[in-house]
Amino acid sequence: MDLGNGVEGVLISLNAASNQIGGSIALANTIAFNAAAGVSISDLGSVGNSIRVNSIHSNAGLGIDLGGDGVTPNDLGDVDTGPNNLQNFPVFSTVAGATTHVLGSLNSTPSTTFTIDLYANTSGDGEGEIYLASFEVTTDPTGNVSFVRTLNVPTVGGQIITATATDPGGNTSEFSLATETVQELLGTQDNDHFLIEAGTSTGEIQVTRTNQQGTAVFHFTSSRI
Repeated sequence: MDLGNGVEGVLISLNAASNQIGGSIALANTIAFNAAAGVSISDLGSVGNSIRVNSIHSNAGLGIDLGGDGVTPNDLGDVDTGPNNLQNFPVFSTVAGATTHVLGSLNSTPSTTFTIDLYANTSGDGEGEIYLASFEVTTDPTGNVSFVRTLNVPTVGGQIITATATDPGGNTSEFSLATETVQELLGTQDNDHFLIEAGTSTGEIQVTRTNQQGTAVFHFTSSRI
């Protein structure tokens, strides 16, 4: 039975700060089927609100909406202010399989450690239905960090992957732009042909090698914006 609200699932307002929604498997919530955002944080002074490890899906609005005004674009250096300090979200791509390869980046506050939470979705954009894993990254003095992680969590081609970033003060970002997983391809013969399928799009590649042996591995991703 769908028991969503006629408005947001969770609304943090009136400058409420330092709230925790979820945070671990034991404390995780399901926030779904609401007529607006899953979680909306509306006021400038509402900061330090951690939103982690929940199942957020099937809402009419964003899964997490900082400002209640739709997607908030990342800004260089993350110097803007607002709900949860308008924390920037990660930008990444994935490759699916028995393990999940995650390649991505984050631009935010310099020399700071962030927690990246990774989610899978059966459909839709801007939410986090199935929690997969978490890991930490630390930005350099310019506020940038690139990361490559192999997670012992299986995903399948066609799933929609999203992520959030949370700073040491508990400010969780909106969900990242959705990225569709694709299968890892292995080429073992010269002139191998592979059919690539990503959503409704298909393509073909040909592997040509000269005087080389071994397995060629190719990673492909497609993004939904």
